[in-house]
Amino acid sequence: MKKHYTVILIMIFTSAQLSFAQMNKGNERWFVGGHGGVNAFWGDITDNGNHIFPGGPFQEGYYKDREGMYGIILGKEINSRFSFRAQYIRGNLRSTSDFDKKKFSSRINETNLSLHINLIDLFGGDSKSPWTIDLFAGMGMLSFRSIASSTITGETIRTAPNDSLSYALKKNMNTLVIPFGLSINYNINENFRLSFETTMHSANSDWLDAEASKKRSFEGYSYSGLSFIYFFNIPTKEMRRSNTRGNFKAETDTEGKNYRNYQRNGKVGTSNHRRKPYRSAVKGKPRKSGKVFKVPKGAY
Repeated sequence: MKKHYTVILIMIFTSAQLSFAQMNKGNERWFVGGHGGVNAFWGDITDNGNHIFPGGPFQEGYYKDREGMYGIILGKEINSRFSFRAQYIRGNLRSTSDFDKKKFSSRINETNLSLHINLIDLFGGDSKSPWTIDLFAGMGMLSFRSIASSTITGETIRTAPNDSLSYALKKNMNTLVIPFGLSINYNINENFRLSFETTMHSANSDWLDAEASKKRSFEGYSYSGLSFIYFFNIPTKEMRRSNTRGNFKAETDTEGKNYRNYQRNGKVGTSNHRRKPYRSAVKGKPRKSGKVFKVPKGAY
């Protein structure tokens, strides 16, 4: 269980640092995105030829036994230093051991939660730079279904689940997984980010390659790929209210609307709404219509 101590130490370190940076509001700086890349297996059935050490990408075997993976992410930026992320990963694993004359393949699904730390901001780097580097770690659940076979005869050696009936029924094994890694991010603008990420996923099971052995203490896989992320704010009631034209009485008064509905239904007559004759506001006898000017007697 020593590999779990890394996650615990990072969580303690993070909780001690959260109070030193201004928090975003609860509805601010959420993000969603997609990712895709390739993996490499670490465990019993492998020659380690496709690992970054010792040869790396300059050796021919580095590109052997790699499978594609993809998934989605959803998270929130707590402040400029820290963010939480939920991730879903789907893909296949395969690896070969020429020494043992074995190979295996596996279909996996993983969901995890991780905490990301912006190292540049944490150590006082240039906050205006579009580039950031994140260190992250988390915990999740790995679901897998694996089969190991001979590279000579092609016969099945073992399956995971080890029960042949469970495997035939396409049931999966589940185990705890701890992802940890590093990402290099480029902020295109305030809303979009492009990230290159490399991660190790340590499985708490020795059956990922359908072979339980003490040959290697670490079993899991590495995953390297690109992520495209969109940041957004969740609208609040105050924001929706401010986007309206205003809360005036003339806009909220429904009396006119109700009257028109009643009139359409025949419940209101139109006699009460005939145009009234004009009456002057000046008091006095109303003038008679007819002669406008009367000639006085004896004018001629």
